[in-house]
Amino acid sequence: MKSMCLLFNVQILVLLATLFTVVPCAAESTLAISIEGFESDDGRARIVLFNSQASYLGTASPAYSYIVSLPIRGRRATWSVYDLPKGTYAAIAYHDQNANEELDRPYFSLPLEPYGFSNNAFKTFGIPEFDLVKFEFGDGLTTQNISIRHNPVATAALSLRPFINLIALTIILVLPLLVCSALRRLLGKWAYDTRRLGRFGLTLLLMMTSSAHFISAEYMIMMLPDWVPARIVLIYATGVLEVVLAIGLWIPGLMQMVGFAIALMLVAFLPANIYAALNSLPYGGAESGPSYLLVRVPYQIFLVWWTVWATGLTKRRHN
Repeated sequence: MKSMCLLFNVQILVLLATLFTVVPCAAESTLAISIEGFESDDGRARIVLFNSQASYLGTASPAYSYIVSLPIRGRRATWSVYDLPKGTYAAIAYHDQNANEELDRPYFSLPLEPYGFSNNAFKTFGIPEFDLVKFEFGDGLTTQNISIRHNPVATAALSLRPFINLIALTIILVLPLLVCSALRRLLGKWAYDTRRLGRFGLTLLLMMTSSAHFISAEYMIMMLPDWVPARIVLIYATGVLEVVLAIGLWIPGLMQMVGFAIALMLVAFLPANIYAALNSLPYGGAESGPSYLLVRVPYQIFLVWWTVWATGLTKRRHN
């Protein structure tokens, strides 16, 4: 009987000990961060956790408390941590799509990959104020649900990337007109020949495009089918031709004839652009595929129109 009582007492003690060891675990402080908004399970989810305003702003060392890389499953990622000191924290989460362990920011420091902040704060330029992203970590369970998203300005810039060359050429083309128009506003009445300025812009454009025939010849040669003979010679020859025509625009008596030759050359170049786009060649925006032609063909027509206008081909005389 005594042995049975002793056994019963031991069981009671074991039960009480178990309770005292389980209860603190139930009250253990836990931070659980859940991230959603991933477009795919490719790459990794990254979380950067800051333990102060100074670390969040990058003025403290170390710059962060935790940085973790997580797998993405079902377009979600979760992370829990149990050994954090109590205090004020902030978090940044992002989709490391290429798994290079950093948030890619190629466009004026604008993030290209989707990202988000604690408290679901978001800011297009820079980072949100610390008061918007901070949260308190104390006893029990602290949760943060972050929905990541693309930066709208970076997304717009990415959509324009295939047309960067065309945008740059257009700026060069119209720059003389823009500069003189601005000077006219500053200086008051000041007469200038718009066609002459248009011709100057056309000269700059031809000089710019001709340089590509020599600097990027290995890429431009891909724009010609394999059956075209002496492709590299043709690339160099057309580059020289553009320089000659640019100079010819300023030779008295030859302007309209040169303008006609430039217009023909622009039309002759179009099949190469079409071939490059149909084959998605990685050069000059053609990597976008056939959809690139929806812009490239109208742009070539615009250049022909500009040439006709600037060289006075529609006029009998040009003063």
